[in-house]
Amino acid sequence: MMMRATWVRSSWVVGQLVLMAWLVAGCGNSTARASARPQQLPANPAAKVLPLTVVRQGPKVSAYVRVAIEGQSLLFKVDTGSARTVISSHVARALHLPERGDALTAATLGCAVRSQPVYVAEWRLGNLDLPKLAIVSQTTVDTGSKVNGTVVSGLLGSDILSRLGTVTLNFARHRLVVGGDEEPRGQVVAMRTTHNRVGGVGETVQATVNKRPGEWLIDTGAQATLLAGRAAARLGARPLGPSVVAFGAGGCSTRVAPVGIDTWSADGVALPPTAAISAPTAKLASPTGQQIDGVIGADVLGRFASVTFDFAADRLILSRPQT
Repeated sequence: MMMRATWVRSSWVVGQLVLMAWLVAGCGNSTARASARPQQLPANPAAKVLPLTVVRQGPKVSAYVRVAIEGQSLLFKVDTGSARTVISSHVARALHLPERGDALTAATLGCAVRSQPVYVAEWRLGNLDLPKLAIVSQTTVDTGSKVNGTVVSGLLGSDILSRLGTVTLNFARHRLVVGGDEEPRGQVVAMRTTHNRVGGVGETVQATVNKRPGEWLIDTGAQATLLAGRAAARLGARPLGPSVVAFGAGGCSTRVAPVGIDTWSADGVALPPTAAISAPTAKLASPTGQQIDGVIGADVLGRFASVTFDFAADRLILSRPQT
């Protein structure tokens, strides 16, 4: 029997990079170009295993990890859909992080959000020193929320994750694994990592819905899989009911339509059926401005026991689906 997606009426949060690439205010589309891949951290044959807090609410899945900045232990959401790492504006001010450069404007679901780059000279992921970097200070719908009583201080984005070589989100065992020389187990999907001139990074794969191929962003921070504009009709997604409210990372809301994706795959690897959302007016793009069909969110990724991003070899590795 073919499994079909079903819909539970709720409000949803989609990730940081859902409508357009990061833009520098006043510079138009000049930043939406590919740039050289940033240097990765030195490879370490010994894997770094860190606790991963996995929160499930029905089909919604979120994953969080501890990041130490200026000696302060902070909770960050692991968000590959965030082209740049984001820190709460309140936390950035409390840590006296210096501003770097002009303010940015990022388009998110429902509106555009202004943010300010700040410089982080000392920070660590577990016992792994992270490179000195300008990240983005911004107020988002995630920052300020609480997970098990701890305030979420930011989004650990693809600008940092892509420098770590291999990153595994083990949803089943609640672990984040960085590096190591052990070959990840699972089905391999070809992955394309793109970089823009303001440091934004994104990962896309070729996914086929009802035998219709397209480019999709991989977004561990999005609670729901999202389809762009008219893609839902073109791909044959099945309407599931009346429109609902969805929130972008900046906290703005818009009405979207729930649709079912029953049969689809990524590079030949079967993906589980899901109840996605279609934003009729949304134009989705990668960090370099390439138009994409949709965003594969944590509602799909979290159905696998683990998901590995092999940035060195441009691979996404999906382990067995969880029952």
